[in-house]
Amino acid sequence: MAQEVPQVVRSIRSMHFSASVLVAFLNSISCSNLAGPGPPDSYQALRAMIKARPPYQLLALTLASGFLYFLSIPPFALVWPAWFVWLPLLWGARRATSGQAFLLGWLAGSLGSLGGLWFMVGVISTHSTIPVPLAVILTALMAMQQGMGVGLWLGLARRLHDRVPTWLLYPTLYVAVESFYPTVFSLHLGDCQSGCLWTRQCFDLTGPGGLTFVIVGFHVALWRVLEGYAREAVVGVAMLMASLIYGWVRVGQVERQMAQAGQPLRVAMIQNDIGTPKTAEQMIEGLHRLQKMAAAVASSSQPDLIVFPETAVRTPPPMHRVEGESLMRVASVRRYPIALTYLAPDFAYSPQSGFRVPLLFGAMSEDETHDGPIAGRTARYNAAFLLDGQGNVLGRALKNKLLLGGEYIPGAAYFPWLYTKVLTRASLLSAGTKPAVLPLAGKNLGISICYEDTMPAQSYQLARQNPQLLVNLTNDAWFGKSSEPAAHLAVSAARCIELRLYMVRSTATGISAFIDPLGRIVSQSQPDGPQTLLGDVAWMPGGTVFSRLGLSFSWLCGILSALWLVQARRSASRSFELMPTVKKSI
Repeated sequence: MAQEVPQVVRSIRSMHFSASVLVAFLNSISCSNLAGPGPPDSYQALRAMIKARPPYQLLALTLASGFLYFLSIPPFALVWPAWFVWLPLLWGARRATSGQAFLLGWLAGSLGSLGGLWFMVGVISTHSTIPVPLAVILTALMAMQQGMGVGLWLGLARRLHDRVPTWLLYPTLYVAVESFYPTVFSLHLGDCQSGCLWTRQCFDLTGPGGLTFVIVGFHVALWRVLEGYAREAVVGVAMLMASLIYGWVRVGQVERQMAQAGQPLRVAMIQNDIGTPKTAEQMIEGLHRLQKMAAAVASSSQPDLIVFPETAVRTPPPMHRVEGESLMRVASVRRYPIALTYLAPDFAYSPQSGFRVPLLFGAMSEDETHDGPIAGRTARYNAAFLLDGQGNVLGRALKNKLLLGGEYIPGAAYFPWLYTKVLTRASLLSAGTKPAVLPLAGKNLGISICYEDTMPAQSYQLARQNPQLLVNLTNDAWFGKSSEPAAHLAVSAARCIELRLYMVRSTATGISAFIDPLGRIVSQSQPDGPQTLLGDVAWMPGGTVFSRLGLSFSWLCGILSALWLVQARRSASRSFELMPTVKKSI
């Protein structure tokens, strides 16, 4: 915690700097209506707004929302700020034009995002040749890009304010922007309720979009009460009460299902705390540590499955066979063939050395028959392999969503020097085509790798293949001793609620955990240090509304928002066309 203090101080200083720059921007330029055609006197309107409310008050309201947003999102994920996060912003922008509201929302969203993304400074500077000052600038730009989503929401809402009831308009637009506005890290306002059991149980209906709708609807209710429209607050309060009642009912139902589940599966996760080895000695040490810890827990606790984290095995594969061949191979590279069918358990570098228990492990893989992002280079994958107790490969899963900057660089196929000169430590990976389920004891393990467990869309695609248990393999060593591992864990729990399944979350350096179908952390490891985490999980049937309909609610919000904007634009065009006719008649 002490090491986090300097980062927090620097984050606050950066917030003040960004606020000063953007306030100066507001006072120095003409604030046109950025969401559409605006009035010719927008600059005068901005000056009148600032004159009516002193700049420090407007800035204080915007900063208050930015700070509440920072407290609401992981890793803090405080429950109560999320229910008030945009209230100061709504109150401050209540008489603003859409352009003015866009700028105010952009400022608030950028400040909150900067606090949540501050760990990226260390990631960028550590895994590239980019110096720290430039990494700070890039992180600030990333925060501004992510915060622009808040500006788009508020600007569009102000533009349509008089056309659609506020209780419907503001939540619908927020869900639409949150779901479809592109950001590096997917984050939903509904994820801010990871510390509240009842409110987030509606994830099994709509994913995080439904809870986001309720939270923003409650914001609007409070705002309208402050403006004297108490009747309009009824809908927002009713939505909150409905979500609490639904959560209370579902908690009881799911707990009964968990109690009635059949024979549990005993799982041992091995956290070797060697996240990104740089030398051959460290790679060998990492494998030996995994082997010794796995052999010890196999003999003492007799687990049904042992799990190694993402890319935990970095040594060359032992004697092995690949699909279509009967002879054994010996590899001289550290990547496992994607067509692997058998690993000899007793040979050097075998992940199963010392025990005969089914093993799921992460490793780098390659496909000799295909090129990767750069022509002439073999396709490489971030993969997971499942072995039975004798070394036979039961299945493999590939990572589908690659990490920007760490595992791929857009356009690198055309500019290879981005890999060789700039992001020199970034991997050159190809992506899988769809999530995979792996068979074990007649059941299905639903596999996600790294931050795929933060994506509702990925969760829905996985649900279509009928998993009965979720397994996530992660290596948070990229992010060092930052806030990211705790944030990652908080967001991943939402996937258990959406599908009503247990999750086994194995990390090399980070926080390994067992999570139940209600999104509760059953047990977890410390963020660092070699550890073995043992627990019992149940195979669950799943079959939620979300697993059938996926992000339909988010799509509905997006379609409604698009229709409202098209209608508003047509109405504005008709008004413009009628103006010459009116003047002529006069």
